Amino acid sequence: MKRIGLGAWLLVMVAGVVAPDVVLAAQGGAQPPTESRPMRGRPGRGMPPRPANPDMMTVPQVEQYFDQFVLFQAQSRLELSDAQFLRFGAALRQLQTTRRTQQRQRMASLQQLNALLAAAEPDDAQIAARIKDVDDLNAEGLRRLQQAYAGIDEVLNLRQRARFRVFEENMERRKLDLLARARQQAGAPGPQAPPPR
Repeated sequence: MKRIGLGAWLLVMVAGVVAPDVVLAAQGGAQPPTESRPMRGRPGRGMPPRPANPDMMTVPQVEQYFDQFVLFQAQSRLELSDAQFLRFGAALRQLQTTRRTQQRQRMASLQQLNALLAAAEPDDAQIAARIKDVDDLNAEGLRRLQQAYAGIDEVLNLRQRARFRVFEENMERRKLDLLARARQQAGAPGPQAPPPR
């Protein structure tokens, strides 16, 4: 199979609703159109603009682009009204920021715990304190995520809330694949899990 760059994969991975000619272009065919296409059923609002050089995107840039993509796709997939769209956008950004902050704080705390375990003479008191920090972060992160989801649920009706749970899971899987490719292209290793004790 022909190897393609991150920019092409960015188009392919988010192409659940992108037209076939755009996907073919990403795989080496004709150049994709420079103008965004309006979403189905929502005239006047299209895809977020494609980055100038997606093959050189950093991990934060991939995250930012994907956040915008999710918002635009959610309007169509959840059948949001114009009034819902503005409130949903703010609530979705809060959820995305909350999740990302919690993940990074937890990873940093786990890395510190791993460093303590790797010491020549591990300090049990420091290890216990760091375990508590990790557990506290998990509990606080869960509380904040529940608040963020409550903010989204206030905007949506029952069917929309159900669609959002399924839609979000599919988008998270695509994002993880994209981030892995971004890290690979940048030559940066992904997060390392601490070794088993």
